[in-house]
Amino acid sequence: MEEGANEVGLRINEENTKYKINTRNKVRFKNKKHLQIYNYKFERVGEFKYLGSMITEHRDNNTEIKARITAGNSSYYSVLPLLRSKAVSRTTKIRMYKTIIRPVVLYGSEAWCLTANGEKILCIWERKVLRKIFGQICVAGYWRSRTNEEVRQLYRELDIVTEIKTGRLRWLGHVERMSEERVVKRLYQNTPEGSRSVGRLRLRWMDDVREDQRRLGVTKWRIRAHRRLKNGREGGQGPKGLCNHGVVVVVVVVVNRVEFVSNRMSYSSERSMV
Repeated sequence: MEEGANEVGLRINEENTKYKINTRNKVRFKNKKHLQIYNYKFERVGEFKYLGSMITEHRDNNTEIKARITAGNSSYYSVLPLLRSKAVSRTTKIRMYKTIIRPVVLYGSEAWCLTANGEKILCIWERKVLRKIFGQICVAGYWRSRTNEEVRQLYRELDIVTEIKTGRLRWLGHVERMSEERVVKRLYQNTPEGSRSVGRLRLRWMDDVREDQRRLGVTKWRIRAHRRLKNGREGGQGPKGLCNHGVVVVVVVVVNRVEFVSNRMSYSSERSMV
């Protein structure tokens, strides 16, 4: 490692280099705090941020979700005076939320494996922002905050959990169309060796996405995803609004209303197409 770094004019920074162990066996590596390699001694950490995403020792997505919400709160408080202002229309405030605040929270969400607790955390945060946008309501001379149902009726758009699930389906189709040489495609097709640990199995990303497909009634998605590639609609050559800078929208669900509530979804759909 040191020889490879010297070849390109780099040196190993012992203080800024950390290492992490992914394991469910806490006893085996309990006392292993440092890693000794020749003259270098690297500190062990339980989590670290890589390319804006929080990678944890126990692969807990809730830690990443809370980190993204913290970053989203920074964006939220930076525009809070505008959200409070009566001179700004609700339409403009919602547009600010969808283009300035929410994308900060959704960064990297295509790779999340959502749990019921994670969905609850995200929905609570979104309702907090929407309540600030819509303001309080006066009932019998008293001002009160709007209920969850009132906020949903005023918003009339897909909630943040639904946006994440849609983004995961879009990413799945994008990976399916990748060439066989891409590292992401090889990892996607690879089957890890060995056996899974005893106890309740953790929900895998593909299992979560397949459950979304089952609820939405999406079938033959692989055939349809490759059909888009044959039609030359990848790489920004499709209709405006569907393809932008090489990102292709794989699943477009035309719905009147889609509502995800924890593990229950109720929807009325006119047409679904890939």
